[in-house]
Amino acid sequence: MNRPRQTTRLHTLGLLLAATLAAAGCANTAPTLAQRWSQLHQAQPKLHPRDAARQLGVSEG
Repeated sequence: MNRPRQTTRLHTLGLLLAATLAAAGCANTAPTLAQRWSQLHQAQPKLHPRDAARQLGVSEG
């Protein structure tokens, strides 16, 4: 099953954000952020990454 390009892109950005936090030594906050990202993405799948980052209180890049 092929996902729409935007969905795959948002999912990849979320995983990248969680991995970046873990690599930066913030491993204790990464699962919480990853869970929040997952919940936000499920609730608003069309939300732009910049807006999602703002809602999560993090930087998109």
